[in-house]
Amino acid sequence: MSEENKAIVHRYVEQVWNARKLDLFEQFVAEDIVHHGAPEVTDRESMKKTAAMILDAFPDWQETIDDEIAEGDRVVQRQTYSGTHHGEFLGIPATGKHAVWSGIWVFRLAGGKIVELWGQVDQLSMMQQLGLMPSPGQGGD
Repeated sequence: MSEENKAIVHRYVEQVWNARKLDLFEQFVAEDIVHHGAPEVTDRESMKKTAAMILDAFPDWQETIDDEIAEGDRVVQRQTYSGTHHGEFLGIPATGKHAVWSGIWVFRLAGGKIVELWGQVDQLSMMQQLGLMPSPGQGGD
């Protein structure tokens, strides 16, 4: 089951995120998905809208799976994201800057679909690269 789940999550990242095929969300994500850490995500449709917002903001979005471990009903991925901020993101106007940042996700699967999700993403690094927050060594006035 672990290898099957790993393959499902791998296809989800490649097809939904990297290939931008949001119409495939239903194939990979359960309708009643529980997304810990993203209060705006209450079900599959709201998760799909959040994904659309991210992909609109970063039209050259690329997600790389750096490590992938599976056991039982869970898959863990360490990922690297890259993209250029060309659209509004979380109310922030486009900066035109490119950023590369990382994240770790834990996916729980049941019945061949992602039913629960935990994630930690280095948003501080992304915000610093986009010029929205000072980087270490930059003086704040």
